[in-house]
Amino acid sequence: MYNQIKPLKIRLSTTSALVGTTVGLMGMVIPSTAMAQNAENTATITLPSNAVDPDTSNNSATDSDTIFANIIANDDSVTNINGLAANNNVLNVLDADTLNGNNATSSNVIISLAPGETLPPELSFDDSTGNISVLANTPAGTYEFDYQICETDNPTNCRIATATVTVIRTDANLVTVKTLASGTATPEEGDTVTFEIAVRNDGGAQATNVTLTDLIPAGL
Repeated sequence: MYNQIKPLKIRLSTTSALVGTTVGLMGMVIPSTAMAQNAENTATITLPSNAVDPDTSNNSATDSDTIFANIIANDDSVTNINGLAANNNVLNVLDADTLNGNNATSSNVIISLAPGETLPPELSFDDSTGNISVLANTPAGTYEFDYQICETDNPTNCRIATATVTVIRTDANLVTVKTLASGTATPEEGDTVTFEIAVRNDGGAQATNVTLTDLIPAGL
């Protein structure tokens, strides 16, 4: 629903105006809230009964202006999202945004990536709802992008903010590395060869009950 701008009569007077001079008069009406709409104001000069105006065609003038809604886009963030499995709708970019002091919705604003912005491949962004999701097997880290909201009734009235998603990993990630510690990679019969095996955990959780098996080739 729109707040309509009602016509307002303002009577301005001046005691005298010399021939060939201009008298500046100004009136302003500002509605408390307004969605995008055109506001027209027409000013008309009415002469007293004893005055003669040889040209009345220029006694009125109209000004037309577009009134923008007050649109605010605030930065959004969410933390501690586990990147092991897919996580849907972890954040909505409209959560902190407003239009004329009311919550911004997918009905009263248009959601999109900011001009020139690229979405991180680890995230998905639904520009019909503003929801952000994290894809499965996303590494730990901070992912962000700029988004834009524009007033539905006036798509040139836009604001830009940043959405940030911080991902953690709560799974173990064991890495085994086997290297030749002494001897040669092409040993002869009777030679002694020593290998070193190292295991590390690159994940975000402790690994328990781990068993390491090193199969020795036949003949050794």
